[in-house]
Amino acid sequence: MPGRVTDGAPRSIPYYDAQGDAGLTRGWVMLAAGLVAAALFGFGVLRWYDRKGLHRIPAESKPEKTSVPA
Repeated sequence: MPGRVTDGAPRSIPYYDAQGDAGLTRGWVMLAAGLVAAALFGFGVLRWYDRKGLHRIPAESKPEKTSVPA
C-alpha cells in the first residue's frame, strides 16, 4: 500500500473531522483493494498447491524407537 495513502487516511480522522475528501475514502478503498488482492493471491496459491497434489498438513510420522539400556 502506498505510504501517502497509509499516512493520509488516519490523519484525516483527527485533523479533518473524518471527511472523505481529506483522504479517508481513498484509504478505505486502498485497504479494501489490498485485502481483495491478498485474498485472491492466497486462494490462487492454495488452488495451485492442491492441484499439484501436495498436502497442506504433513503426514504424522511415527517416532523412532530408541533403545533404552536395561
